[in-house]
Amino acid sequence: MKKTILIFIFTLAYGGIYIKYSKNGPIQNWKIDQIKNNISEYLLHGFIDLVNEKIKLINNR
Repeated sequence: MKKTILIFIFTLAYGGIYIKYSKNGPIQNWKIDQIKNNISEYLLHGFIDLVNEKIKLINNR
């Protein structure tokens, strides 16, 4: 069976990002605020940095 992975990344008007992800089925989505003062440091700052690194890798392909 062929596996299909779809990833869509959109920039939101307020400076966040919206990610849609699907791997052979249901679509999962997340809205992530990019303004670090608005979110918990110990929970999400590292995750946001990781997401932004991966976006840069995708854009530089």
